Amino acid sequence: MNQTVIKYHGSQAVETSVANQELVPAGYQFTKMSLEVDQDCHVRVNGQSLFIRAGRVFNTEPTDPAITSFVVVDEGITFTWIAV
Repeated sequence: MNQTVIKYHGSQAVETSVANQELVPAGYQFTKMSLEVDQDCHVRVNGQSLFIRAGRVFNTEPTDPAITSFVVVDEGITFTWIAV
């Protein structure tokens, strides 16, 4: 019997960003991702700049384009995330 192993990535506790912090490990891509931030912040998703308001959650679904790069641009942002 073949069993698919799903590897989850994400926070073990609340994290604090460093400037231009990449969340996607080298050689990976995510098909589903969720990020919650405690302060207003700027991110780059696959090179596209976006703004996320404090307390909002950024979510993607498997039907969205795969995430090959997710950068928290700002320093000092507290956040949690999970991805597959």
